[in-house]
Parts: sequence; structure tokens; C-alpha cells
Amino acid sequence: MKKCLILLASWLVLMCGGMTVRAAEVDTDQTEVKEIPFLIETLEDDPAANEPDYLMFINRAENYTTIFTTDETGAYTIPVIKFVNSTGKYNRTPLGSFHVYQKYSTWKLMNGNVYTQNAVRFNKGVMSHSECYSAERKDMLSWEQFNKLGEQASSGCVRTMAADSQWIYEHCKIGTPVIVSDTIEYDGVTYADPWEIPHTVTIPADSPYKGWDPTDTDFENPWQDLRPVLYIAFNTAGIKTIELPVGATEKDLRMSFELAKAEGVPYCPETTEFGLTMPYAIEIYGAYDLNTPGEYTLYVRGFDLETTLRADATYILRVSK
Repeated sequence: MKKCLILLASWLVLMCGGMTVRAAEVDTDQTEVKEIPFLIETLEDDPAANEPDYLMFINRAENYTTIFTTDETGAYTIPVIKFVNSTGKYNRTPLGSFHVYQKYSTWKLMNGNVYTQNAVRFNKGVMSHSECYSAERKDMLSWEQFNKLGEQASSGCVRTMAADSQWIYEHCKIGTPVIVSDTIEYDGVTYADPWEIPHTVTIPADSPYKGWDPTDTDFENPWQDLRPVLYIAFNTAGIKTIELPVGATEKDLRMSFELAKAEGVPYCPETTEFGLTMPYAIEIYGAYDLNTPGEYTLYVRGFDLETTLRADATYILRVSK
């Protein structure tokens, strides 16, 4: 039977003028491939439909976005991850409470005849998305605008790095609440997180790769051969799980991670007026509790403080008695 189906697939290619037939159409298991529409407006079409409930909190004054999830009461009090962004120049990003009601699965044409990735609409013409590109090509990034992340620079939308906009697109589903505020408080609720504003990445003007977002996960991104590499300290097996006892400290967690240069060479401490320091920074995010046994997802970033290039990795934290 399988041989007959293979022959049928070949016949279909010939009959369609050489057009390739998706494997799902001739697979013996009859697997269906769900097409994701360009414009997503329902949970049925949303790839993030089964993700936990999140809230996007955008601080317009400080130019960052923090994602919160719910506690046992259903309130959005637990911070999950934080992104640096660019809001609208001259406070053009409106303040208020909104929700995600449209998402775009591929390139979105914007005002000014530019394109963005991972666009998520929450307030009429205002969206969260990647930085802008001059064409529907990942090597046509507006790198000067990219280097303005962390300050107001857009016409009103909320711009982030490619990897961060991808996280929002993949995790924040239709209906996700969005709050835009100039302080950590809105409508009597405080949206505080324990983290500093994230580090930014700067693209040198003379870089031959300046048309690419250095964080873009595309395997063709030339920055991937230059980015640093995150790894768990004392782990040579590539394991992605960290185990800590209940009551471990944030310092214990931080010491679990190290950063190496792209070629795999560890960074060496540098002598400064404050003593020996490492020439890199590590940011750890996630809805974890070091005092409660369980498994938690960690989102970790490592930054080379000289090149500003960034490494991203996801780990499992196992806290046990």
C-alpha cells in the first residue's frame, strides 16, 4: 500500500506541472498540516492558543516590555521575561489597557513602505513587532533604527529585537491583555519585576552583516557564527537541566551559567578598579521559585560586553528538597 501511495505522489507531481506535493498529502498516517493564515484573528488559527495566559506590560517611559503570568488567584503578578524595546517618538504610543486581537504570521507591510516580522496588533494601528526592514528579506534590516532600541524611536508601534518579537508571537495568544503605562502602576495595580532593563545589542556601522538582526534565529543568519555560547558550568554533556536544592540563592543560580566565545574559548577575567570581573553579563528570566520544589522554565541570555552580541537558550530548573 505504501508503494502505491509513493507512486501516486509521483503522478500528482507530474500532473501538477512539477509542483511539489506536501508529504502530509500522501503520508500513510494521513497526517494533516494545518495552514496558518497570514492574518490570525481567532484562537483556532493561533499557534499560541495552548500557551499559558500572559499579560504584556509595556513601560513607555523606560522602553521595556515585561510578560506576566497568573498566580493562584488568577491575577497577573508573576513576571516571566523582559525585553528592551522602542516605543513611539514624542510619546506617540498611547497609554491604556488593550488586548491582542490580530497577529500576522509572516512579513507585515507597515507605514513608510517598510516590513516587520512577528507583528501583534493590540490597539488599532499600534502593534508589537520586530525592527523594520526595507524589503521582505531578513538581510535588509534598518540597522540604524535597530541601534535605537531602548529609546523612543517609532511612529507609535513597539519595536523589539527579532528573537524577542518571535517570543511574543509564539507565546502571547489572541486575547492577551496589554497595558501601556509610564510607571509600574496602572489602574491601582503594580506591575513590578525583579530585573534591570535588559542589555541592548549594537550593530557596528562597518559590519558586513549589518543587514541582519543579530538575534534572529534563522539558520542563515551570519551572526550565528559570531555569537557567544551559553552553557551550564561544569557540564560537558550539553545537558539543559539545572538542579538546585530548595533554599538556593539567586547567586547560586547565576553561578550555574557561563559564557564562551563563539569558537568555544571561555572568557578570561579582566582586572578593573573594582577587582576581577568577567567581560560578559548573564540575564536569567522565568517564573521560578527557589523556595518551592518543582520544575521551571528558564530563559537565559548571555551578552559579550565588548561586542554586545547575545546568546539565547532555554533551560529547565529543577528545585528539589
